[in-house]
Amino acid sequence: MRVAHLSLDEKFIDCAIDQFKELEGVDSTFCALSNGDIFKYIKSDNVLMFHSSDEMVDYINSHGFDYVVIHSLCISPRYLLKLSLPILWNSWGYDIYSDRSDPFQKILNLSLYKPMTRRIAKVGPQTLKDRAILVLRKFGILSKKQKRYYQLIKKIRHISVVLPSEFTEIKKRFPHFELYPFRYIERNTENEDTVLLPNKDERYSRRILLGNSNDPTNNHLDILHKLNSIGKEYEVFIPFSYPNTDPKYIQSVIDRSKEFKNLKITFIKDFMPFEEYSKILKSCQSAIFGHFRQQAVGNISYMMKTGRNVFFYEGSTLYSFYKNNGYKVFSLDSELDSEHIETPLSMDDRKSNHDKNAAKHDYQAYIQKLQAFFDSLR
Repeated sequence: MRVAHLSLDEKFIDCAIDQFKELEGVDSTFCALSNGDIFKYIKSDNVLMFHSSDEMVDYINSHGFDYVVIHSLCISPRYLLKLSLPILWNSWGYDIYSDRSDPFQKILNLSLYKPMTRRIAKVGPQTLKDRAILVLRKFGILSKKQKRYYQLIKKIRHISVVLPSEFTEIKKRFPHFELYPFRYIERNTENEDTVLLPNKDERYSRRILLGNSNDPTNNHLDILHKLNSIGKEYEVFIPFSYPNTDPKYIQSVIDRSKEFKNLKITFIKDFMPFEEYSKILKSCQSAIFGHFRQQAVGNISYMMKTGRNVFFYEGSTLYSFYKNNGYKVFSLDSELDSEHIETPLSMDDRKSNHDKNAAKHDYQAYIQKLQAFFDSLR
């Protein structure tokens, strides 16, 4: 079976390449769109580089592939609709969720933003055209962009998701979908005997990781305001190198962050190897994830595995997932205080979170499941 992969130059693609190398009877060719002459994030060899969506789609259509895996809806549906072979969709989160106020609606709709972020990111209809689209949608009249999106959705049969609840909700709206068991997980190489050891340096108790990117769905300023109001000094690390889709929002967060006098804030603006990044993660006692949709699961899993205190909004799909599965997690709404931030988890809770996370990320069992899926396609 010959499988093409369609993606952008993204940091998760190397993980997928390693996985597909392990599958028997599946010959994969990875194709990625790039803005430059070299890839910034993809490090693997033998990835075909393209500089236009049309060029990449034409190549995939004309080289005898049996299936195409799309790593998110990373190019316009206008081009994806031109694909002439069955599509397997690896959803990422941003491509299945939209805010309820957005003129363009995706397959799952939530209220994604807290008040400060909603104002600064200028979420929702911004023009008369946007407002007209919202009004017409109430009467069942859809924009061309929306029609094209739904046309693509109907064309795709298989979708992968991160949380089981996502597929349940998707299936309610689009019953034709079937679950495709792909996830971006890597073979664990870390010494499991050391990751559970608590930090002995008391300085770590006031170090906090906030979010996973510069995307507004992190609700950065709302959380910084809440942290600052505790009245104690905290050191906050904010990953801010990715994905750079809203420069005005990024600059607004940096500028407004200076207002929070109790917080020493470090924006991690440069992409760094995971070995270096993980040192920052390990130096933090707590991690706060302000997303209402599924996002940042790699960072969350790492902080769970290493016994950190992890906070979510109670309305988040992530909070529901981890609470329902017995993890020890905390509420951003009612438990973000000095006691819950600075007090380490008990060893029992650390071990429980670690073991649940390890079971969920059993790499070999996962590869066997993925192999069985592709065997079933023959």
